[in-house]
Amino acid sequence: MRLTTRYITRNILMSALFVLLILLAVIWLTQSLRFLELIVNSNAPVSLFMKMIALSLPRFPEIIIPVALVAAVIFSYNRMMMDSEIVVMRSAGISPRRLAVPALVVAGLSVFSMLLFSTWLSPAARAEMQDLRQVIRAEFSTFLLKEGVFNPVGDDLVIYLRERRRGGELHGLLVHDTRPENRTPVTITARRGILVTAEDEPAVIVYDGSRQQFDPATGSLSKLEFSEYTLEIHNFKEQVGRRFRDVDERSLLEILTLDYDSSEQLRGRKHEFMIEAHKRIIMPFSAFGLTLVTLACLLTGSFNRRGQVRRIITAVTLVFLMQAVYLGLINTAKDALWAIPALYAAVILPVFAAWFMLGDGGYALLNRLRKKHKIPPAVPEDTGGQTV
Repeated sequence: MRLTTRYITRNILMSALFVLLILLAVIWLTQSLRFLELIVNSNAPVSLFMKMIALSLPRFPEIIIPVALVAAVIFSYNRMMMDSEIVVMRSAGISPRRLAVPALVVAGLSVFSMLLFSTWLSPAARAEMQDLRQVIRAEFSTFLLKEGVFNPVGDDLVIYLRERRRGGELHGLLVHDTRPENRTPVTITARRGILVTAEDEPAVIVYDGSRQQFDPATGSLSKLEFSEYTLEIHNFKEQVGRRFRDVDERSLLEILTLDYDSSEQLRGRKHEFMIEAHKRIIMPFSAFGLTLVTLACLLTGSFNRRGQVRRIITAVTLVFLMQAVYLGLINTAKDALWAIPALYAAVILPVFAAWFMLGDGGYALLNRLRKKHKIPPAVPEDTGGQTV
């Protein structure tokens, strides 16, 4: 039995890893296309491009691991079924539950991996990605600035440009600065300018323009003509550090220990954060339910040499419906508290139901249904003389 368990486990694990790598390669390609424009149209280094792709990947294993697991289980057990390996094992007295153990071992590894990603790796990568985007917005703003629209740069600073030319030079500039240190809003117009980074802090250098500042208290307008003017964006890194991190950027431990009355942004959002916490706790365990439901479709009933297409279609359909129920309950939980225990039930109940179907009780139930609906058992030419 140990050799059989190791053999099946190795087959499922290798198949799951293969599917997982294929899916990750597809995602890597799509993500690289999203960030490729950053390299083509700006002076951003390739290392930054690779870092952005790496940070975008950890949020996908939570989605693709169950898909890879189900695909590996279907492929491995169907292949063994077609090669009559399952028939030989069943003839040797190995029950469907014992045949399911290797898949459950791989499912356990999947649950551990999904928990690791959902509770820590994915939120940490998401937070780092958001911080990196803010840094890019300042340090490579010549790429991010769009012609003919008002572009926010940093906090309380908006830049409009008519045209961007080669070398990152900007023409037809209008800058509106509403930062607190100015006391009153400042408007700068200039013929041309450029965005630079000095001592890790971004700055806007403008040429041939004017600086206007209106004081509503006195009703006076001050105007300064200049040939060159530098507009610094101070404490930008501190602004990034003070950025409010949303629920998908926080680890599970942080969500559970937050003081929701400590800030204006958190106040009133405890329900939203708790739903996210429940989702991260229970959803990784759906791998057991998806695996067992797939196995119940493949290993119960009689063997047919002409193929297992109907069983595979049934398994895929049930997995699809289960995933749809999970997503529906998660969305419903935002407005209705009853959806949270319903989500736990939707994840746990299929495990017990499928485990029952893989046992003697499931075999007896199938026989009663066959007799009730007058379905004949598998004929010898279908099973090689053995009813499984």
